[in-house]
Amino acid sequence: MAESSEKSTKGRREAQRERLIGFAEHLIATQGLDAVRARELAKQMGCAVGAIYNLVTDLDELVLLVAQRTQRDLSAYLDAAAAGDHADAEGLLVAWAETYLRFAKENRLRWRALFEFRLPPDTPLPAWFVKDQEAIFSRLEDRLLPLTARDTVGARKLKARILFAAVHGIVALSLEEKVVAMPIEAVEGELAAFVRAYLRGLTTK
Repeated sequence: MAESSEKSTKGRREAQRERLIGFAEHLIATQGLDAVRARELAKQMGCAVGAIYNLVTDLDELVLLVAQRTQRDLSAYLDAAAAGDHADAEGLLVAWAETYLRFAKENRLRWRALFEFRLPPDTPLPAWFVKDQEAIFSRLEDRLLPLTARDTVGARKLKARILFAAVHGIVALSLEEKVVAMPIEAVEGELAAFVRAYLRGLTTK
């Protein structure tokens, strides 16, 4: 009986924790990162503010849990793109860049929160979050293999991150509309050309 009661208590706590993450996710998706406040979350949960901290260590952990969901949703978008008909690695990487732009457009505030959020100085990201983040980069590294067969693993990792950073920068600047004459409609057409040019540069070195 005691074991059954313990499992039931644990199950209720996990359900409450998921509800809390869901409320925080909704706040970020509709109002942005700054909307995640303990009082608002407690109001949504129908509990005291202190009860929030029985479910998560602090609001930083809560935001990272939402970010983990965002990263996993992005992975699902990439999986769907990979299921399409792509003749080669270049074709898939172009599709992924276009998919990244679409994900950012459709989930703008959640996507932005991934890069706006900062932990306190000298506080490392938790291992569970880094693991999901690395899984996204591993996809790029695997697809770059046919184009970088002579590179070391370290060099390929760096190129995957440079490619991501370049695509992310283009997407971010276009969505934030901070660069004159760089409307999102124009970027949609040019992004594929940029990725192809970068990848062809790898094969000519």
